[in-house]
Amino acid sequence: MRRGFSTQALIATAGLIVCLLLLLGVRSVGVAQPANGGSFIEGITAQAGVDGPTNLDPLFATSDADRDISSLLFSGLTRFDGPNIEPDLASGWQISSNGRTYTFNLRRNVVWHDGQPFSAADVLFTISLLQGTGNRFAVNPGLVASWSAVQATAPDSYTVALTLPQPYAPFLGFTTIGILPAHLLTQYQDTPTQLATAPFNLRPIGTGPYRLPSNLLTPTVTASSLANLFTLERNAAFYDATRKPLISRFAFRFYPNTSALLSGFNAGEIDGISYVAPEDIAHLSQRADLRLYAAALGRTTFIFLNNRLPIFGQREVRLALSQAIDRNAIVAQTLYGQGVAANSPLLPSDLGYGRVAGGAYDYDVSKANQLLDAAGWQSSGSGRVNSAGVALKFTLLYSSDNPYLAKAAQLIAANLTRVGVGVTLTPLGQDELVNQHLLPRNFDAALLGWQGLDYDPDAYSLWHSTQADNPDGLNFAGWTNNQADLALEQGRQSNDRVIRLAAYADFQRAFAAAMPSLPLYYPTYTYAANARAQGITLPSLASPSDRFQHIAAWYVLTQLAPQTAPSQ
Repeated sequence: MRRGFSTQALIATAGLIVCLLLLLGVRSVGVAQPANGGSFIEGITAQAGVDGPTNLDPLFATSDADRDISSLLFSGLTRFDGPNIEPDLASGWQISSNGRTYTFNLRRNVVWHDGQPFSAADVLFTISLLQGTGNRFAVNPGLVASWSAVQATAPDSYTVALTLPQPYAPFLGFTTIGILPAHLLTQYQDTPTQLATAPFNLRPIGTGPYRLPSNLLTPTVTASSLANLFTLERNAAFYDATRKPLISRFAFRFYPNTSALLSGFNAGEIDGISYVAPEDIAHLSQRADLRLYAAALGRTTFIFLNNRLPIFGQREVRLALSQAIDRNAIVAQTLYGQGVAANSPLLPSDLGYGRVAGGAYDYDVSKANQLLDAAGWQSSGSGRVNSAGVALKFTLLYSSDNPYLAKAAQLIAANLTRVGVGVTLTPLGQDELVNQHLLPRNFDAALLGWQGLDYDPDAYSLWHSTQADNPDGLNFAGWTNNQADLALEQGRQSNDRVIRLAAYADFQRAFAAAMPSLPLYYPTYTYAANARAQGITLPSLASPSDRFQHIAAWYVLTQLAPQTAPSQ
């Protein structure tokens, strides 16, 4: 009896609650929210002749495919979040008053993908590989140079102190390099270059948000067996709860070219397109099943001028060339509008970037002609000549590896012809252009894209006077300028933001006044994904692999969360 009475009472109570809710105008609704699970397959264009990843070790990853996958498998002491540097394997850090010593406090809850604990020993081991005797890491010599003089010590298992020979403000950016597991690679301690061909490169163990499935962690895995589709699984033991991925499986499918990649999307083989070519954006933007995501890419396309030559030794000539080139037209006609005309040697995402007044970057044919007249280059029937009858002409080398540079070179030549400057165009492979012409300073002018330091404006190697004749320096233009030198030195040595801002403002003014080379445009990077994928956002990118900085927010599944809300 009591049981029946209780049931009747519950029914009556429930009915009363429903009536009250109806009287109050309240109804129960479900709200879709991100859910764990699902898979996402991204299509990517592989290197010529390569069907899949070849080297996933972050010290050796050079292709876009290798860097993309490596960025999900490994973690650094720090990480980039757009231009900002955030803690990663380190929970925080302190910088000494003299700006030379960086002390990192390591997380204590990190384990490698094989379950072994992470510690300061792994950090010291990775740095020792970079500093190995005779090790040049030919695939990335700049990485070695940045660590060569760093003294690394570990006061305890969860503290690492890194001391520099002198203050260097961009140093934190170098601590984003992926850390390697000492317990698996000790045999390479004295022979670090042998890591380039180690089995570890195709079966890596990292600490990143994704890991290799167990079936890929076998001795039988080869490059050919990883061809076409390469799958990662979510790292359930990932240490940062705020950045644990929602997507369970993230895979990469490889295609020989962008045309095949688009066909793969149309066939339903992939959910994402790693790079959308500028010429494809207009028609893809009309598709309801696809969303496009654009971001500034940390690259500048330059015309490097050899200032050692008499023709480019005249400041007026360099300024005239700058003002004779229609940068906006090049972006519109070459990149289909997917870029921004450059107005500085720095990137828009760089600290201290700012447009310099004075018109040095403005397209002004009349002003260009006036500058050339004033410099003594007079119009003749076939162009311009000086008082000695020498014609104003030069050879422009450009990288044939970039299909957009050929058209840009033609537009540049046409622009300069309008003001009487003769240009001979010569296409070369990127390696030949750099190694046989730029580095030995054997060129008139060269057109190619340049990637700056990750999110930092330090341009010392490219424009400081000491780098003009240094065999390892990158001041291809041979520009020497005291004001620029002082600004570049102050900008890289001080950790004071105000000092750095002032220094880079001075550098940009000095550059605009001298125009030692010609910044042309900053390209835009565009990513595409199936409309069912949500939560995708792109920060400003130093490189395409940075598109995964916020991958923890990506999701393909949703679930309904109950919620009460007033009825309409």
